[in-house]
Amino acid sequence: MARYGLNLGDKMDIVGKQYRILNDVIENPAEQLGELTFIEKVRDNLVYEDDLSQPNGDGTYRQVATGEMLGFDVALRSKVHKQVFVTITDMPLSAFNDLGIKFGDKVSLNDIVVTYSQVGSGEAKLFASSISKVGGQPQAPKPKPEQHNEQK
Repeated sequence: MARYGLNLGDKMDIVGKQYRILNDVIENPAEQLGELTFIEKVRDNLVYEDDLSQPNGDGTYRQVATGEMLGFDVALRSKVHKQVFVTITDMPLSAFNDLGIKFGDKVSLNDIVVTYSQVGSGEAKLFASSISKVGGQPQAPKPKPEQHNEQK
């Protein structure tokens, strides 16, 4: 039987949800976004589970964080699209904090994935493996304080 309509790509599991990948139909996503400047880190994407020790009166359970993080969201200003939200998936939060990115700093995204999900508002969602500061000097590691070992 013939299939009609757009092929929006295969589904992929990203941060625990299924998304259709649009990278095959969008030429160079980085160019489509234009120059990006950092606004703020919005939130951490934490894994939650039911706390089975204390049921609510309606039969549901309170959600508690497991401590596992699936990434974090950042808000960026794009000259093309005004404000965009991107989920950073493969960068530890400590590495992000070490970059010292502040409001207004120019940034670039690595390994951008543009996705589409029909659930909810049906809008595209952006993911990137990591974020980096553009034109900035990489921060040197902080020197460790010297340890004095006295021998007798």
